[in-house]
Amino acid sequence: MPPTAKDTHPLALFSLVPTSNRARAAVDHPENSHLVSRITDDPDHPGDDQRGLDIGVFIGSKSRYTLATIGRCGDITVEGAGISRIQCSFEINEDNKMEIMLQDRSTNQSTQFFGTKAMPFELGRPHRRVLVDEHVNLEFGFGGVGCDLYRFRIVWHNRGKLMADLCIDYREDNPRQTRTVLDEPPTIEPSRRTTRVHTPGNPERIRYSYREMIGSGAFGEVWKVANVDSGEYLAVKRVKRPHLQSYNHVLLKREVETLSRICHHQRNVIEYKSAVWADEHFEIFMAFRPGNVEDLIRRDLFIKKRTAADAFVHQMLQALDYLASESIIHRDIKPENILYSPMPDGGLLYQLADFGLANIVADARTFAGSRLYMAPELENSPAAPQTPKMDVWSLFVTLAYALNGAGFRQKPLHDTPLRIKAIQEAANEFRPLRDMAHVDPRERATAGDMLDRLFAGEGRTTRRNPIRAAVISPDEPGPSGERVEQERKRVRRVEQRPQRAQREVRDVAAVRGRREQRSGGRVLSVASVQKHARQGEPRQGEPRFPGAFPVGVPNTNRTETDDMPNSQRRACDACYYRKIKCDSADVSDQCDWCRHHNLRCTFGRTRPHKGLKIHVTTVQDGPAGRRVSTQKSPFHETRPRESRTTSKHAAVDARSRQTAAPSRPHGTRTSEAALAMPLTSLDETPLRQIFFGGQNFGAIDSQNGIPHFTLQCHQWILSRTGQWPRFHDLDIHDPGYDENTTECSSAPVMSAPLNQNDKAVLPDQHILAFLLRTFMDSELSLIFPLVDSVLIEETARMAYAVNSHEYISARACMFAFLSMVGTRFPDIKAASEINSDACAAEAQLALSELLHHASITNLQTMIMLLLHEMLRGRVNTASMYHALACRTVFTLKGHTCIPPTHYNSTRKENENRHLRMLFWMCYVLDKDIALRTGQPPVIDDQFCNLTLPDNYMETVFVDGNKVTKGQRTPWFPGDLRLSLLKSKTTCDLYSHAALIKTDAELLKTIRVLDEELESWRISIPEDLRPGLSVQKRANLDTMSSFKSMIHIELSLNYYFLLNTIHAASGRFKVNVDGNRSGRKCRFGVQSSLDLSAEASRSTLRYLSTVASRLYMETFWVFCFYPTSALMTLFFNILHDPHHDFAMDDAELLCGASNVLQSMPIRRVTPRETMYLKRMNILVRELSELSRLAMARQTTKVK
Repeated sequence: MPPTAKDTHPLALFSLVPTSNRARAAVDHPENSHLVSRITDDPDHPGDDQRGLDIGVFIGSKSRYTLATIGRCGDITVEGAGISRIQCSFEINEDNKMEIMLQDRSTNQSTQFFGTKAMPFELGRPHRRVLVDEHVNLEFGFGGVGCDLYRFRIVWHNRGKLMADLCIDYREDNPRQTRTVLDEPPTIEPSRRTTRVHTPGNPERIRYSYREMIGSGAFGEVWKVANVDSGEYLAVKRVKRPHLQSYNHVLLKREVETLSRICHHQRNVIEYKSAVWADEHFEIFMAFRPGNVEDLIRRDLFIKKRTAADAFVHQMLQALDYLASESIIHRDIKPENILYSPMPDGGLLYQLADFGLANIVADARTFAGSRLYMAPELENSPAAPQTPKMDVWSLFVTLAYALNGAGFRQKPLHDTPLRIKAIQEAANEFRPLRDMAHVDPRERATAGDMLDRLFAGEGRTTRRNPIRAAVISPDEPGPSGERVEQERKRVRRVEQRPQRAQREVRDVAAVRGRREQRSGGRVLSVASVQKHARQGEPRQGEPRFPGAFPVGVPNTNRTETDDMPNSQRRACDACYYRKIKCDSADVSDQCDWCRHHNLRCTFGRTRPHKGLKIHVTTVQDGPAGRRVSTQKSPFHETRPRESRTTSKHAAVDARSRQTAAPSRPHGTRTSEAALAMPLTSLDETPLRQIFFGGQNFGAIDSQNGIPHFTLQCHQWILSRTGQWPRFHDLDIHDPGYDENTTECSSAPVMSAPLNQNDKAVLPDQHILAFLLRTFMDSELSLIFPLVDSVLIEETARMAYAVNSHEYISARACMFAFLSMVGTRFPDIKAASEINSDACAAEAQLALSELLHHASITNLQTMIMLLLHEMLRGRVNTASMYHALACRTVFTLKGHTCIPPTHYNSTRKENENRHLRMLFWMCYVLDKDIALRTGQPPVIDDQFCNLTLPDNYMETVFVDGNKVTKGQRTPWFPGDLRLSLLKSKTTCDLYSHAALIKTDAELLKTIRVLDEELESWRISIPEDLRPGLSVQKRANLDTMSSFKSMIHIELSLNYYFLLNTIHAASGRFKVNVDGNRSGRKCRFGVQSSLDLSAEASRSTLRYLSTVASRLYMETFWVFCFYPTSALMTLFFNILHDPHHDFAMDDAELLCGASNVLQSMPIRRVTPRETMYLKRMNILVRELSELSRLAMARQTTKVK
């Protein structure tokens, strides 16, 4: 009796419908009953009720990449004469993990395909496997003389969705059921007649199935295809068959010849497979790559991650150097012709493609290339000799475009002189690369020269010639030609030993110099060449290559050989601080640098004392250190040290430089250009960056919460408002405030002694016990479950027992506890007399002796010190304690332990339960610190047990008096589920992998996270649930003080996370010129930007109503939220000053300063005062610029 047919399995990729009697019998076999289903969606037989065998990942075959096997011992049992143990199998392609292959595993090769869409097995192919999909190979059979004894038709079920959800990497091979590729001989003697059908095949011919079109044009089409015989993805260029004498035919022939000649010798050239004539098209098969460099430029990958730019330069120089060694000129280097593919180490492999315009150096005579990237010698004189240096020029233009050097993309590039000027300005910014951009090709460096200078010659193919041949004047005496030839041979031998080259060259030079002194000859010796090279002085006719380059500053057009006046020339302030040559003759002239940057030439600095010497203690100081630092990256440049009056990101760059320069006096004002330099250290934290319209406009400093803007942002603001922004006023200096010292902990360095007057002591034991009971009875212990009621009593006793082996750790824990609660209970006299900073200092000093030992007591100390620093606004110091706490949790196995479910437990079980609570504290703080600082999280979710605590969902928002099994369930800061969502947001939107996501992937991620956040919001009880948006004053009068704080924290966290999720859409390339209906501003992106703006409005509106209800010690916790909201609304106004909410947004900007002023502060220090001053200046400037933008737009409309 045949088995009962069920509905098609939901994970079935396809079904095998029998079309022969033997196949129907195989379907009815009892061993296959679990795979039998009723097929109702067969497109070839609609409406028919058929039975078939489901194939999919649910079968659980014997190896990872096998869907199902067919045979006498296979997943699908087929018994009969001539059938092997494993006749055939359906396999998933191991490379792309998307394509399905049918593998013929039979001994007598008796499996074959049939039908009009069949691409059957062919003789001569290296493997007996072919592709199966919805378009080809829809019917197959096996067994018998004609391979059709068992014949099945393949019916597909929604293959695209199922393959997208296929998690093949999680399937594991079963070592107990492994099988070999070779099958055993059949149990019966095979027939002597021909038992298989073969189609004559050509191993070189590629059979393929279309997947998607990559590009099209007048020349033809480029398709992504799947190789039927291997399953790999290929790119095929299908060009209409040209006339044999036409120019297009010449280009095709040249491209195929060039690729077949070089593709297998250099990995940075796209792999060429084959080329064939097919019908009316000529097909060129190459390896498929997911995208080109233009896609990466749109996502600003090279601007965000300079290490990616370094790798790109290195690989492309290797490719161009190899082409030069083969005497080939590409002639069309541009982002669209450079493809990329990910590598296992996380980097990218770049490959040159499109060799249609490539030519041999000797034959290159035609005018060809893309005008933007074309070398100037080709435009000036098309008949000029063409050399591989043309490609070097094109590569530099590609780099300038990718990195937007000196605002390259915003400059007019349609005219040749303007384009060359823009390229030269970009070359002055990237000084180590400027030799690639010489207009004169004779002075332009080759790719091999740049590899030597930037990467120590790694990957160079062309032959080196570091020492030029001696130039002998025919009219003057000198060594004979034989002696010159001997010297050249000697130099060639030196080149073969690079590790001893310099020493050998100096020996040759010394001998040569002595000979010249004796002979009186006037030959340009090797010694003179080396002398000039060591001193850094160029010979006549050669370019100068300085050893250290200033940052992003174009050099003047004057050379070192210009005539100088007898009196010492004084440089202007801007040129002096950048250590570049100033060409201003007196104070009435404007130098070249200031003129190009629209700055005034000022001479107001104070001259430093000549006898003052600045000693720099750095490992890489001196010329050697500078050489090392410049070789690390072609984009690594040094800055002169700035004073405290400079912007924060400029100060960070100054601290990272490796050479010293005189400091700026306090009275000097930083110029606008200096304040708007490209971010360096800040741009490594994408979470704190400010993106808008796909452009990086700046970053928010995690140390002081003040935003800093790029020069590109300043220029855009100027274009929208008509006024250059005055953000330099944010860098005010207060003599009573030193940001560098107050950013550090108030506690001393761990090894430093304390002042006896400030040294803290533990209070009496009964006072400490009273404070512990007060903390445990308060609702604060539910939010911060830092101590266990049983364990903390024992720790308190040991803090007063001098002879205890845990005396030091217990005292450190008690001092940390006092530092945290000293300001929380001001009504208690004993608590009000505690010096929190002195207690933190004592705890820190004691902790320095305990770092080698991991214990719960030490872990409590670290977390309490972390919270102390967070409440003081010292986020960087808190993050250091956080890292220590997380590592201690890992050592104690708190991230994986399973706490006991009952409460009447032993001491060990109490420790495990409390350790789990401390892990969750570290987890919550880890995600908050990552969002605040932009640094990667310390805790990786994949290595942790993230099961929520018992009864958490039932008691998380219940009143503090709620008792569960004798113990209260902690609440933790915010909600643990929201922390899990914060972790996912950070990883999916702001990790390194997220930065290279395509626009579609990024938009999908944003939508998924938005849905999960909304699901969380709905799960919150109605009285504490954040509103979708805040349109009116929040009413919290009916709530208790503590419950209102929970409502505030949940709401602000919700709006901030909503803004963070949708702010990622700012990385999309959209029209930032105010046209909201432009083609570049897609609906999905615009709706995400609108949600980000609405979340920012809700943040400011909500804070304006609840600011006065905040706890005094939480000022630095909540002042973090308005900054990102301010930036979002400001750029939203400038983007479209006439949108419906522009006036409301402007009012919110104006009132933001009052919101910050109304937030209570327990103790006002110079740090709080300076922060409020800076925020007032920022809000005032943003409000003024918004007003100008709206007024300017109104004028244009009129």
